Amino acid sequence: MTLDVTVPIREQAPTILGDCSLHLDRIEALRDFFSASDGHDMEQSFTQLSRIYNVEISSDIDWLEIEFQFNRLFVGPDQIAAPPYASVYLEKSPVLMGSSTLGVRKIYASLGLEVPCKGSIPDDFIAFELDAICAIMTREKLDLTTLKQLISGHMTKWIPCFCERCRYEQSLFQPLEKIFIWLEFMINSLHMEISQKTNETKTTNGNQR
Repeated sequence: MTLDVTVPIREQAPTILGDCSLHLDRIEALRDFFSASDGHDMEQSFTQLSRIYNVEISSDIDWLEIEFQFNRLFVGPDQIAAPPYASVYLEKSPVLMGSSTLGVRKIYASLGLEVPCKGSIPDDFIAFELDAICAIMTREKLDLTTLKQLISGHMTKWIPCFCERCRYEQSLFQPLEKIFIWLEFMINSLHMEISQKTNETKTTNGNQR
């Protein structure tokens, strides 16, 4: 499940966020994993990420077990162990649809996006936020300000807490362990690249004065 958006995908993106097409492959696969509806979908996304990160996949992974653990962590039907929604980790009280959710909705609106089935799944669902990153990166001109707002100002503040909650709740099967490693690595990498690009822009503007 992804945001409603139709934008052309550019083949290459210039500098410092490196080659955005490389980031896109990883972000899209992570997005698809968290929005997976069953073990088969999870396996497809994990396989794609494993190829990207050059990680060998064990032949004895039981994807039905992975699906069961995924549902226990993120879906239900019982109380979910690690809600994949930013507001749970950012609000003073762990609630859904808090002020942080509305902040993310404003970011989406600035991009001309809105979530499908508005109101049924919070806007700050992790798959939606990853999809918004993809939308920004596939625009003709990279919107560094909005990307910084979403990643550095928002996702870096809750993704580590989310991953830690997942690890704390239960012993994770290897695919889920790697998913959280890759997720944190991706968000941290993007945050550092955004900071570098922002500093370079400031330096360039200062030299032009």
